[in-house]
Amino acid sequence: MSIKGEQSADGGDISARHRALAQALQRRLMANVAAGETDHADCVMTNDATAYTDPHWLAQERAHLFRSRPLVAALSSDLPKPGDRILFDDAGPPILVVRGADQQVRAFFNICPHRAARLVGDCGSGARITCPFHGWTFNLQGQLVGQPGRVSFEDIDRAILGLQPVPVAEWNGLIFVIARAGDEVIDIADYLGELAPEMADMQLEGARFVKRTRLDAHANWKYVLDTFGEGYHVNVLHPDTVGRFVLFDSVIYDGFGPHHRMSFAGRSMIEDARKPPEQWPEAQLRLIYLLFPNTLIQRTPLGDGYNLIIYRIFPGERPDESFTLLETYRSGTADDVNMQPWIDAHDFQVSVVGGEDYPMAETAQRGLAHVPPDWQLVYGRNELSLQRFQRHVAEAIGRPLD
Repeated sequence: MSIKGEQSADGGDISARHRALAQALQRRLMANVAAGETDHADCVMTNDATAYTDPHWLAQERAHLFRSRPLVAALSSDLPKPGDRILFDDAGPPILVVRGADQQVRAFFNICPHRAARLVGDCGSGARITCPFHGWTFNLQGQLVGQPGRVSFEDIDRAILGLQPVPVAEWNGLIFVIARAGDEVIDIADYLGELAPEMADMQLEGARFVKRTRLDAHANWKYVLDTFGEGYHVNVLHPDTVGRFVLFDSVIYDGFGPHHRMSFAGRSMIEDARKPPEQWPEAQLRLIYLLFPNTLIQRTPLGDGYNLIIYRIFPGERPDESFTLLETYRSGTADDVNMQPWIDAHDFQVSVVGGEDYPMAETAQRGLAHVPPDWQLVYGRNELSLQRFQRHVAEAIGRPLD
């Protein structure tokens, strides 16, 4: 999403870094294509079926992944002005995220401290937050500023009747929350580790919202997320869609702690890989990032900028339920842009993911409900992403592997 010659906060040329990264990844993809290879794990891995079916492990995932780690709740551009607010109920607790008059983003439980009524029912904007039950009113810092019949509550300290804060951080165009009570500072750069500079260079502050779709699946959230992690299924499951332009089982993978980056080879690379590097076209790669545990960001060149498709995958109430928030954004600040290519790209993703990937995941989930107690799923050496992701989940929740 860079503009030629644009500089980052560290004084570097972002466009030059984008080109250098794309060229390095292109070389690796071309090498895989030429060799008929993909990036591999060291060995085959197995995983107990209960990882996808046991309510106990789902409860541990909720506690250790969705209630204690930073989760992407929104993009900065979703809250452009003071008073703007969004709701984030997806991890379990009802959370309200607002931008204050001082431009700072804050998050609170969307619960009135009077009788626990839901304060805000939809996104919008305003300088005050008023409970629809009894009219208690709060400012954008969460302080109680209006209280009908105040005399009836004069023997309690008003200072303790403010909204309950939730940890929140705005970082390079992304808004993260930890879905529990607290006001500690979240160090997102530390959480992303070595991936942080690359994510910062994406300049998501300038992303423009295009379209949003919710996809529900009768499949475990991890199985749903697994469908994004390998190209092994492309020829069989997607022959008339993704398989028309993505090459079967030719992937590059880089891990950054629990996070990762992947790229899939395009079919055009078959011919290009036979040419010397100086004859290769400019690198135009589809990059997929996992921000552990549940957010995938797909960045693809489109028009004069980039198409950004963000998947946020959440568990449902049961192990065999999940839902995905699929959101498309575009780069750039121009207003006179034909949005149809971005809308078409969004709808294509919905048709492939919702119409092909997730129905297949649902058949697998039904199968897992009937396997023997000691049944194991098998991840091949070519399913490196799935192996790494499952190991990080198991480590986080204390579930034994192998």
